[in-house]
Amino acid sequence: VYDATFAADFADAAGFGWHIGQPVHDWPALIKAKNVELDRLAGIYQGLMDNAGVTVLQGRGVVTGAHEVTVDGKIYTAERILIAVGGWPHIPDIPGLRDHAISSNEALDLAERPDEIVIMGSGYIAVEFAGIFAGFGAKTHLVFRADQPLRGFDQDMRQGLMDAMQDRGITLHAGITIDSLEDDNGRKIATLSDGKKIHADQVMAATGRKPN
Repeated sequence: VYDATFAADFADAAGFGWHIGQPVHDWPALIKAKNVELDRLAGIYQGLMDNAGVTVLQGRGVVTGAHEVTVDGKIYTAERILIAVGGWPHIPDIPGLRDHAISSNEALDLAERPDEIVIMGSGYIAVEFAGIFAGFGAKTHLVFRADQPLRGFDQDMRQGLMDAMQDRGITLHAGITIDSLEDDNGRKIATLSDGKKIHADQVMAATGRKPN
């Protein structure tokens, strides 16, 4: 998110007399730096657990009793068992969507930045990634079923957000869903509920997460 904001900062700088040429973004360098940082953070978290005396068991755990967890055939007992196994993106049962769309899991592992992307959803993850990809110069479409994004949030903020997103060049498709998604030699063809077809490099489903 922070990286994507630089595009607007470069544009604003010209109004203050800065002339720095046409900025060029290196997407593979961003992904590489992101992976290095994730490895660094993982090492820190492992160190914190080691220093606190936490025993980390690598393997699939199964609750096999009121006070026991079995990991790779070995039983561990405890007074309390806390299950904190996270969630996974929910992909709606729309023809072609599960086969050809990405989720937020894959969005920052793409080898190349898409020149054009369709994002389906209107929650904070969809809105966030629309801003990210638009900030990097991708032609960005946000397709959502409601009349405004961020259902349940403050109404004035939702309207202000729509105005800001359109000012950033994001194309909003309100009251619309994706009826089907096809792959055309690597390119994606999204057919919308209003009959329009969008040809894009990537389609991202940001339609909520379900607990594991």
